Amino acid sequence: MTTFEEDAAARTRALLGEGRLDEAERECRASLERSESAYLFNLLGNVLVRRERPLEAEAAFSRAVSLDPSMARAHNNLGNLLFSRGLLDAAISEYERALALPGATATTVLNLGRALLARHRFTAARGAFERALAMAQDDARARLGLARALRGEGSISQAIDVLKEGLDRAPGDATLTAELGSMLLDAGRHELALPHLERAFVALRGEPAVALNLAQALERDALLIRAKAIYEEVCAIPRHAVAATTGLAAVLFELGEHEAAVELLSSPPADATDEERIRLASARLFHLDHLLERGEELQRAHAAWGLKVQTIHGDDVRRARHSRRRRPRIGFLSADLRNHVVARFLFGLLRALASHVELVLFSTTPTPDHLTDAFAAIGLLHTLGGVDRDGVRRTIEAQELDVLVELGGHTGDDLARVHPRLAPTQLIYLGYPGTSGLPSIDYRLTDRWVDPPGQDGVYTEAALRLDRTAWCYEPPGFFPPASPARPRSAPVFGCFGRLSKYSSHQLDLFASVLRESPRSLLVMRARPFREPETQEAVLAKLRARGVSADRVKLVSWVDDLREAQTAYADVDVVLDTFPYHGTTTTCDALLAGRPVISLRGDQPASRVASSLLAAVDCDDLVATDDAGFVERAVALSADRQRLEHLAAALPRAMREGTLGDARGLAQAILQALVEAKAIAL
Repeated sequence: MTTFEEDAAARTRALLGEGRLDEAERECRASLERSESAYLFNLLGNVLVRRERPLEAEAAFSRAVSLDPSMARAHNNLGNLLFSRGLLDAAISEYERALALPGATATTVLNLGRALLARHRFTAARGAFERALAMAQDDARARLGLARALRGEGSISQAIDVLKEGLDRAPGDATLTAELGSMLLDAGRHELALPHLERAFVALRGEPAVALNLAQALERDALLIRAKAIYEEVCAIPRHAVAATTGLAAVLFELGEHEAAVELLSSPPADATDEERIRLASARLFHLDHLLERGEELQRAHAAWGLKVQTIHGDDVRRARHSRRRRPRIGFLSADLRNHVVARFLFGLLRALASHVELVLFSTTPTPDHLTDAFAAIGLLHTLGGVDRDGVRRTIEAQELDVLVELGGHTGDDLARVHPRLAPTQLIYLGYPGTSGLPSIDYRLTDRWVDPPGQDGVYTEAALRLDRTAWCYEPPGFFPPASPARPRSAPVFGCFGRLSKYSSHQLDLFASVLRESPRSLLVMRARPFREPETQEAVLAKLRARGVSADRVKLVSWVDDLREAQTAYADVDVVLDTFPYHGTTTTCDALLAGRPVISLRGDQPASRVASSLLAAVDCDDLVATDDAGFVERAVALSADRQRLEHLAAALPRAMREGTLGDARGLAQAILQALVEAKAIAL
């Protein structure tokens, strides 16, 4: 570099340092008129980056590398600019050129790793970050990048170890602390994530991404009141409002504040994408299912959502059936192929189906676990957690399915992904007791109790109606044996459903039962009861209905499933929720030998218990009006002889009857698919 170039560069840098960007640009351009220099073109590119003129900056950096292809710094700067514009492959090429030259720095290695990470080339990114760490072992940026690359490869435990080692070297590093909390959260270890996220939240002064992770950890730990407050704050921050709205709606769901959630989700953030608007509108339907008691109202709301999906993703397109195979190929799509209650209803069924069809499983859970691995032993498993809509659709389409079964409905994000259709025949089943709203869904897999003949008009799809219950239930291996009915001085009623299911109508029913059984006690178990504020809110609602606090015992649900299930021994009669019935909790109660009183309603979610109770010959425990619900609950609680009989008979009926017959359910489903001409056996 000449003396003139050195002096010109010094003057330009001085002006830059003083923030005099116009003058810096004029100085640099005037110098370039006298001497075209790679060094000065590189400097001009930096000035233009500061002035937020990326296209001109790119031209300046490109001119610098054309004048001096050996100038590693200019290649790096050009790579940075291309990266900022989302041109990842071009950026990677420039970084690689820079690293092939003398004078390349650890910063360029980091930049390469960052671009490879954004390109989802996780193994190559890991190599870049490992190289950067070898050059500077205390570089927190390299350690952070390495951890993220390992997580991308699926090695989250190794990623956590890398971050812990980084914090051993730099205990106060807030960025590493925040990332460790985030990864522990992703690994399902929210209780370990909480203290790290708390520290990072304070150190980074409420940085929105950290705040969202902290709120999510608090939510998983059932500390909902504080999680709600954090989500409400972040809802006002652009670029984070959609995630905060999603989280806040989930917290409102757990607290049973469905009216507030519906209002929130009815007005999505202004910067929400079309896909995000579809997802938020789907979540709104799930809340409406807990509020509305009329099937026609729900059908209209679901159909309107389906029209939104069609407006964005186009009309459904019919698919020709695939050439006949030796065995039909059926796919199941779910975010719950993991340690989740869905597994209890699905595992036995899939094992039975695997003897007759080719099973292909698509797991969209972001946190696979040991049960995900167990599902992989049943059928071909594709893990799609974190994969975008197009990637999920390509994977499913490539399998050339005869039938695709979507298992989440409006409880998750998968439903809209199957429109337009990905298989000649598509069904919804299991996770959501209601209509899809989509023309690309042909059938709801259901039964004659949940969807009595003549009810098809409230759905956008036809009913694939079984003559037996549409469920089979396989309890955890450690489910405790049923306890005999205990003699008591006064009846004890129980409700172990989620707080989200405690509707105003449900609380009215509780109050009526306690009024008609004056010495009885009601035990309510739900995770949010961990917080005193939530307990007081529920007690206040019951007091307004004439129920004193000494008539109610509120207990937080525990994560120890053995302990939670043993708690059924402390009640005589279980009261089902309304209008959204319990499914898992009803099955658990019956396995524990405790009868369930239920109220049948006008929508599928309020007819689930009709099917479950019919399967154990307890149809008489289903009421058709409020008075019947109260009458049955009070009468049964006083009938010690029948309670003693049911304590022994119900667990046996669960295991030996249709709810324990996975093979029978598989045969019924296959026969229904044959009759619908969806498959041939």
